[in-house]
Amino acid sequence: MKRYTVVLFIAAVAILALSLSAKQPLLANEPLKGAKSDGMYASTKPKTDGAGLVWYPYPDALKKSKKEGKHLMVHFTATWCGWCKKMEKESYTDTSVTKLLAKNFVLSKVCGDQDSLFDIDGYQISERQLGQTQYCVRSFPTLAFISPEGQNLGVLPGYQNATSLIKVLEFVR
Repeated sequence: MKRYTVVLFIAAVAILALSLSAKQPLLANEPLKGAKSDGMYASTKPKTDGAGLVWYPYPDALKKSKKEGKHLMVHFTATWCGWCKKMEKESYTDTSVTKLLAKNFVLSKVCGDQDSLFDIDGYQISERQLGQTQYCVRSFPTLAFISPEGQNLGVLPGYQNATSLIKVLEFVR
């Protein structure tokens, strides 16, 4: 009887876990359920960092990538992520990395722990949901590379020092 109860308990937990992890549609005409944005939209202005790299909001970066025929690199970060800050401070300020990025890529940063919304051609999705559903981001930092046609070329999780990042960027470009 004990064994039967344990099996039922495990099955119930598994069903509950599966139901909680069911994904919502990637893009919807209204804010995703669970997005605690209260109508707050993600920034719509490009930001220039200390190395002179221009980081565009994700929807704008998609359009710019297509228009210019450049690959898009999306840097998924989090406000609390020490490795993200290290990568921004050390890897993105390396002269070789900066030159490769500025010449060959359109850049976007998405804060994966934020629920502010992007509006992509009339569809709304939170920064957190974009990372989780479109690019399967499970850790920070994570880099995603997208072709000018919008095809996902690959996702690279984890901190990348300047040397390894240069190799990746040269391969992707």
